[in-house]
Amino acid sequence: PSRKTAFEIRPVMSAVMDQDSPVLERWRDQRGAQGAVVWDTRIGGRATTLIGIESHHRPEGKGDGPGQGQNWWAAATLYPAASKKIARAINHASGRRPVVVLANLAGFDGSAWSLRGNQLEFGAEIARAVVNFVGPIVVVVIGRFHGGAYVVFNKTLNDNLRMLAVEGTKV
Repeated sequence: PSRKTAFEIRPVMSAVMDQDSPVLERWRDQRGAQGAVVWDTRIGGRATTLIGIESHHRPEGKGDGPGQGQNWWAAATLYPAASKKIARAINHASGRRPVVVLANLAGFDGSAWSLRGNQLEFGAEIARAVVNFVGPIVVVVIGRFHGGAYVVFNKTLNDNLRMLAVEGTKV
């Protein structure tokens, strides 16, 4: 009902995938990348890489990261390791299976911590992965979608990229 209401992405991903399909979660334990969820599963009977971005604040962990002085990582925001994970997932699926991105994404974290952690490079890696991707990419906006996210998942980068938006979303 509200595009700014926090929610967990895994139940949304489960609702999108085929209910009888197994899930292989890739790079689940990648340190600092918990904000991006990558599943190999099936949608409509077709093998698909399904990518979701967590849409709730997350604990920062062991005192490192953008939440220094706070105790959370912002919802719907990509940090360096999550950006790297998404680029890796898109590259891995290229030529093998389509990619579906469930996007409630405010963009990239621009903090000094993230910039020191190669945020610009990893964001550019997502754009490069989209440009080089062989096969269909579908970006489904399920909340908000703006900032750098709009740049790296832009349909002008790849003719096979389609963007859809759920009614009431903001792009």
